[in-house]
Amino acid sequence: MPLDFLNKLGIRPPPINVRTLQGIGKDLGFFNSNAQHKNQNYNALKTACLQSGTLFEDEQFACHPRSLFYSNNHGVPINSVQWLRPKDINRNACLVRSGGTSTDGREGQLGRDVSQGQVGNCWFVAACAVLAEFPKLWKHVIPDFKEQELNEFMGASGRYGGIFHFKFWVFGEWIDVVIDDRLPTVNGQLIFCRSKAGDEFWSPLLEKAYAKLHGCYEALDGGNLTDALVDFTGGAAESIELKDHQNVELQDNLFRLLERDLQFNSLMCAAIDIDSRDEMEAVQQNGLVKGHAYGVTNLKTILNNEVPGLLSFLGAGNRSAVRLIRLRNPWGRKEWNGRFSDGSPEWNQISQQKRKELGLIFEDDGEFWMAFDDFCKHFTSVSLCRIIYNSLIGSLLSGGAKNWSEGVFKGEWKQADKCGGCINNLGTFFNNPQYRFDVANDDEPVMISLSQPDNRHMRSSGGGNYLTIGFYVMRIEINRKTRVRMLKAKAGCSAYGATRTRTLHMTLKPGRYCVIPTTFEPGQEGQFLLRVLTSYDCHPGYACVELNTRIVVVGHCLVERWRWISPNRS
Repeated sequence: MPLDFLNKLGIRPPPINVRTLQGIGKDLGFFNSNAQHKNQNYNALKTACLQSGTLFEDEQFACHPRSLFYSNNHGVPINSVQWLRPKDINRNACLVRSGGTSTDGREGQLGRDVSQGQVGNCWFVAACAVLAEFPKLWKHVIPDFKEQELNEFMGASGRYGGIFHFKFWVFGEWIDVVIDDRLPTVNGQLIFCRSKAGDEFWSPLLEKAYAKLHGCYEALDGGNLTDALVDFTGGAAESIELKDHQNVELQDNLFRLLERDLQFNSLMCAAIDIDSRDEMEAVQQNGLVKGHAYGVTNLKTILNNEVPGLLSFLGAGNRSAVRLIRLRNPWGRKEWNGRFSDGSPEWNQISQQKRKELGLIFEDDGEFWMAFDDFCKHFTSVSLCRIIYNSLIGSLLSGGAKNWSEGVFKGEWKQADKCGGCINNLGTFFNNPQYRFDVANDDEPVMISLSQPDNRHMRSSGGGNYLTIGFYVMRIEINRKTRVRMLKAKAGCSAYGATRTRTLHMTLKPGRYCVIPTTFEPGQEGQFLLRVLTSYDCHPGYACVELNTRIVVVGHCLVERWRWISPNRS
């Protein structure tokens, strides 16, 4: 961001040292936070088990029906359930096959064939498949995986204590969840999530930790893939419905969005919805699998002058280019068999040399190309999870590529003065919390994400209903530092919904903006996490503040008032 632009905004940030930055960052978990779920310390518990020669038994998530279900047993005969350790289920049981090393020697390749069990958590299973595609990510979710590997030498003579731990990002903080390795079975078969390999247990153990975090396995029934991706990465996610992109202009806009997100290291996957449980993992005539997450691995535009005659062959002679998308089935098989599939006649129009020049490559491992319009026609949704460059996960994935930066605000709607409801309630609307951010670049892509705490753990007690939330964005005066009291030029407005997270994508001109997070109805109390994402060049940390008498300056994580964080320090 140019210094003269900052001067115009009247911003004079004092210096800050790295120690203060890291200390603040830990408060929100954007660095290596070690918050412990239920105050259980993995290292201390494991040491005690090894010294005593016993296997861990978790009293905080006992082998009891209440750890399974709270209302509906989902067809599971409760009296027949046995909680078995992996070695009692499969004598060759392991956490990760080959110690996490693939057959071609690349370290950190998890088995990707994960199947759903007796609860409707296909969203979680799909997220597991996505996680398995990114070794650096699952090594964070499954920390020290080699040390956690199942070992035949138990007790003091070995390293295995029947205990595991996993990390999840919960409302701005990394939480470490400890479990024992006892898994619910009927007739020796796992009831819930399992690897199709049969001897690999990372996915059912991860599912158990996630179930413990949310209260029980039934709490995982029904959910959003994007929520699980956020919990695995700490990123900011959104789901885009492809039924809303069925004309050329909208598809071109979406293609450019996805293209940019791939450059920014975003996790990206596509899925085809199911209408009933029987359709789960059903293979269609076109080769695509329903209820299944496909990774998006590349996008490519072929101009007409690059491959003369291709567009005419496709019957699209009135267009100047054809857009392609490359996807990967985590199964490593079952590929699309339509246009631009392996061996299809479209490839005969492109020489091998030209394919190489254009980067149109694929291997026989479940990866395939599709025309982008076919993709929009046959898939239901595409989910994006944007990784933040200054976060712990972002530093693992960046590899020098572009990434997102963000301003983060934790706040709450209070009955006393800060829960004014949506813009339909103009008399109280401006009582809501207000935050400003500045955009320096022309046509800057901005994503705003508003979240409320996950409520799954409240379902067993009859709660668990989300507030209906959303937010409104206005363009305000470039020198404004105080609260807005009247409507300004509208820059955008999210849809309102009773979900964990609402998001909005915008392309904004340079200037100052105000975002107002609200509940739909006035008078409703609750906590929220507001995230404003821009490209790195925009440096949102220079001007993200709460419009209040107590100004809260926000860099790339929440900090106390008047304290400054340089976006270049991490």
